[in-house]
Amino acid sequence: MNLRKLKNNIAELAANKEKFALQVVDDEAIEILQNRLEEGKDSKGGSFPEYADATIAIKRIEGGFISSSGNIAWKDTGGFYNSMFLNKQEKFIEIDSQDSNYPKIAERAPDVLDVSEQENKEIFENKRDELIEVFRKFLLN
Repeated sequence: MNLRKLKNNIAELAANKEKFALQVVDDEAIEILQNRLEEGKDSKGGSFPEYADATIAIKRIEGGFISSSGNIAWKDTGGFYNSMFLNKQEKFIEIDSQDSNYPKIAERAPDVLDVSEQENKEIFENKRDELIEVFRKFLLN
C-alpha cells in the first residue's frame, strides 16, 4: 500500500467513523439496556415508578417479574423484552420494539428504549477489539 492510499483511507475513516463504529454493535446493546430496565431505572439515572402493592401480590401469585428495586421494569410477560431489536441506520442505531404494547409503554415512559451515555460507552468498550479490527482492515485495504 502506498502512502497516498493510506492517507485517503485515514481521511475516509475520520469522515465516516460513526458508520464504521456502528458495524460492531450487536444485540449485546439490547442486553445492556435490559439489564438497566430490570433494575427499574431509566436512561437519565432516575427510577421508574414502584409497582403498586396489589400488582406485586398478583406477580407473586402468577409468577411475574418483579425488579429488585420494586420499580416497574416493563418485563411483565417478557414480550416487550423479546421483541426488542436494533434498527441500524447509516449514522446511528436505535433500539426499537415490535411488541403491540410498546405504544402504551412509550406513553408512560417515553425514553424507555433510550441508551444512557454510560451504556453507550459500555457498548463500545465491550466492542473495542472488534472496532480496532474493523479500522485496521479498512486502513490497510
